[in-house]
Amino acid sequence: MPEFQDLAAVDGVRRRPAVRTEPERPLRICAGRAFHRVEVLARLLDAFGTRYAEFIGGGFASLRDGWDRRDFLRGRRVLLRRQGGEGWGTADGLDTVGALRFLPDGGPAIESVHSGEILDFRR
Repeated sequence: MPEFQDLAAVDGVRRRPAVRTEPERPLRICAGRAFHRVEVLARLLDAFGTRYAEFIGGGFASLRDGWDRRDFLRGRRVLLRRQGGEGWGTADGLDTVGALRFLPDGGPAIESVHSGEILDFRR
């Protein structure tokens, strides 16, 4: 069975099966210490609650700087499926309301995509 995460919870990218060069390792081994699941979950939910409150108070614009620092797809070639078909182009971050800025291959300008699915990506 291929190793992949069908729907990534953080970046919303549907991933295709990937060839893994290393087996997955528990957090305990990676960090060199044990973690209590309840404590990890509590910290995750606290952080989520903080970000959600920021979003409610100021919309996506209030989270954009943090998002930009962690934007995995910015500058990558992506295969985008949206109404009207699929096509390759370059992801150029998100706009102030959270829409994907997408430059289609051969396209004249960056488009704001409010609904779609990233099917694949390349460096």
